[in-house]
Amino acid sequence: MTKQTVAERSEGPAFQAESAAPSPNGAGDANDAPRPRRLNPIKQKQMEDRCGFLEEEVPRIESAIAHTDQQLGFYASAEETLRLTHLPEELRAQLAALTAEWEELMVQLEGV
Repeated sequence: MTKQTVAERSEGPAFQAESAAPSPNGAGDANDAPRPRRLNPIKQKQMEDRCGFLEEEVPRIESAIAHTDQQLGFYASAEETLRLTHLPEELRAQLAALTAEWEELMVQLEGV
């Protein structure tokens, strides 16, 4: 039996065990990069359908905003003018929310 220093004995097995440990994703040393998660086909279809709906809804809201702005040019009553004044603000908020949702869905779908 050969004489080993305390440091050699403690480093030897730890080094060997460390190098033999599998990678966290279980792919081994050949593929250290994590695989992108695959999207469930049903979920992907739902996301694509929602994108289609949003792509149809955005022009409708834009058209409603333009129509409302045009209607403000004609005086009907004080109540109607007040309603038409607040309506474009609500529609613009809706438009911003739908656009943000569409952008988020597109980013997720592009990752597939």
